[in-house]
Amino acid sequence: MGGAVLPKLEVRGHIGTYMEDFQDCGFHHNDSCEISIVLEGRGVFETPDKKHFIEDGHIIIVPRGMLHRFGAVTKVRFGVIHIANGPERLEQWLRMLAAGPDVSELPTAADVQGRLRAGDKSSEGQYGLASDGEEGAGAQAHAQHAGTSSVRIAALSRIDKERFEGLLRECLREVSYPLKEREVTIVAWLEVLVLFLLEHSQTNVQALTVTKAADYIRENMRSNVQISDLAELSGLSVPSFRRLFEQTYAMSPKQYQQQCRMNEAKWLLTATDKDIQEIALQVGFTRMHSFSQWFKETEGQAPTAWRKHQQMRSHM
Repeated sequence: MGGAVLPKLEVRGHIGTYMEDFQDCGFHHNDSCEISIVLEGRGVFETPDKKHFIEDGHIIIVPRGMLHRFGAVTKVRFGVIHIANGPERLEQWLRMLAAGPDVSELPTAADVQGRLRAGDKSSEGQYGLASDGEEGAGAQAHAQHAGTSSVRIAALSRIDKERFEGLLRECLREVSYPLKEREVTIVAWLEVLVLFLLEHSQTNVQALTVTKAADYIRENMRSNVQISDLAELSGLSVPSFRRLFEQTYAMSPKQYQQQCRMNEAKWLLTATDKDIQEIALQVGFTRMHSFSQWFKETEGQAPTAWRKHQQMRSHM
């Protein structure tokens, strides 16, 4: 007797730009897990009973069977990928990704309407809010069909958003190609995408305020960045910034900077032929001796010896 035929992996997606008058024709659901990212601009994500305003860097994970629709508030660029019938490990990671808490701190329609009633006209201009009547009986009629699963809305920092867009583009390119080992290759790309989101996305809106500072540290490794400047960038006092940064990254800003410098130094040592002096300058050391001493204290070997050891290991 033959075994049961497993459903075939299904993957589809696109990256596209929509004008400010864009809106899905109506509420709909998918037989796939949908991952959408706002790459530029602002938009709106709705279920029959809730509306969230979304913007640059927001990730929306929509579970199978959930009624929903997207719209634009400004000109907006979305990246979207649908995944169905993946192998168990991928499906498990998708469930983990979707299991994070809903970002209730994001402004819902009711939140913005409350601000308008309280006299905050800035929300009206920012979001172009629809009235209660425009939510309409049609959405309520669909609500009874909505699943119990909740949507998850997370966010990526600017640098991580750009990295994710690059991964998504390459994944969609692979999906469109005739591949020798199609399913294995595509599953590998999908796992990279999902693991990237599990590792780098944030669902705590407060934590998102420090991601700008983390991006700044990564982009300015040559500079002696001051914590007071990072706190100002995040709109926080120094004690509040330090506490929130440590809650988000499980290390102090200084430790984070040192980790970024070390990771960059190791990458340059293994993936380039740059000399030690050039690498030292690139990660913020003006004196090669200081760089070598710092590297040896952390890794137990000087940079030159560490590089040779890595080269030997790669040829074993």
